[in-house]
Amino acid sequence: LIGVDISEEMLEVLNKRLLQRKRALPISFYKADVIKLPFPDAVFDIAIAVHLFYFMRQWKKAVNEILRVLKQDGPLVLMHTGTGVEVPSFNARYKELCVEQGYSIKEVGVKSTSEVVDYLASLGYHIERIQDRWQWTQRIQLNRALHYIKSRAYSFTIPAPDNVHSRAIDKLESELRHDFGSLKAEVEVPNQIYLVFVVR
Repeated sequence: LIGVDISEEMLEVLNKRLLQRKRALPISFYKADVIKLPFPDAVFDIAIAVHLFYFMRQWKKAVNEILRVLKQDGPLVLMHTGTGVEVPSFNARYKELCVEQGYSIKEVGVKSTSEVVDYLASLGYHIERIQDRWQWTQRIQLNRALHYIKSRAYSFTIPAPDNVHSRAIDKLESELRHDFGSLKAEVEVPNQIYLVFVVR
């Protein structure tokens, strides 16, 4: 099993988790950019991409590079792991509050996995989906959801200037306190894991 990430910090997190395991796993990993993978053609049996193409301007180049290193019959699996502590309506409101200040948030990469799937279908790949199998409703505390936006954990928060970001967070926090009474309140968010298999 070989992992690739462009972020030194994320590779350090992975390494710490591997070291904490009682039994070693056969994993190696590289700091590399997915648009230029350090591997020869057709060497991998399978490739898995998790929430990757949202962060890449050159996402089509990344897709093509992943396909390059896959064996002829090797599938590409696009995995959506659920929203974690994300509350989509809060994220949407944050973006609206940025727009109200004259700053429009532009998506860095794709807006949804369907853009990647459509691109792969246009290249002649066969698409199979596993959806609606792993579903649940998650209760998320408001202050946890707000913390993730405030700490710029999501890609859409990173480009916003500090002053715009701070004012949007202050306004969002004020609205949440008004609407829910306390940031310790919880909301229910539907969640699911789904897989998209891409094969030649």
